[in-house]
Order: sequence, then C-alpha cells, then structure tokens
Amino acid sequence: MQSKKYLEKHEILVLPITQLISLRNDLNHAGWRGNPAKPESFRTKLEHLIDTIEPIVT
Repeated sequence: MQSKKYLEKHEILVLPITQLISLRNDLNHAGWRGNPAKPESFRTKLEHLIDTIEPIVT
C-alpha cells in the first residue's frame, strides 16, 4: 500500500517500474515467457532503467 501511495506522488516512475517488473519476470522465469528479452537487450534495458530511476529516488 505504501508503494502505491509513493507512485501516486511520483507518477514519473510508473512506466520505468512497469518495465523493470517485466525484466524481473524474464529473469525469474528463465526466459520461459512469451517474447523474453535477449541477454544483450536485457542488460541494455536494465542499465537504462537504473539510469532513469536512480536520480528520481535518490
């Protein structure tokens, strides 16, 4: 519930967090999902999301 309140105040994080959840699911399900990220794009996407999210939350 606290995370929902935080995201309501920081809507800029909703899209990056949603994308991060998708990457997390690819990792946890070891690629056994429809259209999983390839290793090269996984790393690139993760680095981009970190660069996007980190300045907002710190």
